[in-house]
Amino acid sequence: MEFQVGWRAFGWDRLPYPFVCRTPAQTLEAYEGLCVAAAKDFESRWDDDMYSTFVTLGAAEARAYICGFVGPDADKKVRVHAAVRGGLGVVMVQEPGSSVDLGGDIHLLRVAASAVGRELVAAMPRVGPGRHPKVQVHIDEFHDGDRNGDVPPASWMQTTNQQRGPKREYDRLLARPTHGYGALEAYPGPTLGDRDTGSGQEMQWADFVADGRYLISFESHTRTVSAAPVDAASLADRLQRMLSECADIHRDRLQQSEW
Repeated sequence: MEFQVGWRAFGWDRLPYPFVCRTPAQTLEAYEGLCVAAAKDFESRWDDDMYSTFVTLGAAEARAYICGFVGPDADKKVRVHAAVRGGLGVVMVQEPGSSVDLGGDIHLLRVAASAVGRELVAAMPRVGPGRHPKVQVHIDEFHDGDRNGDVPPASWMQTTNQQRGPKREYDRLLARPTHGYGALEAYPGPTLGDRDTGSGQEMQWADFVADGRYLISFESHTRTVSAAPVDAASLADRLQRMLSECADIHRDRLQQSEW
């Protein structure tokens, strides 16, 4: 609740994506009491570092989200939000709640902007890389019988039984049981609650039972979707590059708006 109080103190009502907070208070009086206690606690922690943390979140040059599910029954939610501004990075992690629709406490970490990718991966379950080699499928293979691009491609995580070659191998790879999966996203500029504000970069991860972690992504230069084993260091580097590229886009937009 302390984070909600601090966030609203800046005039921002909607929590950053993908966070979800619900008060346990059953009455208005109880809710007001929780708000007063949270405000006092937040005030006791307030300093210049806390101020710059919230400024980084609210005026980010780039931001990243991790949102997914873990556990054999996908009954735990992973929620992470990160922002970079100048040389400062902020990584926020929300603990799982009692159900996937509820979130727990939110933890804030201030780090160098160059360390955000590493901290994002640290917030994910620790899983080693998968053992199968990378599989690449041309985007046209995701069109259900249409080769002119008029039919939207199927989800990268969905499977069919009508494909041949790399697509069939891709389907077999992704059809196996998982104990974790979700989206990894980065976007330029700030947002106050919305998931995104335009062009960004998105990948998916999947942790397969008795195997390991794979990164599923679209490679625009080859127009292919790939599922590739990934270790923690490589994933951290990829996320850091995504943030850096998004921050560059945001700075370029600011420069153009000043011309």
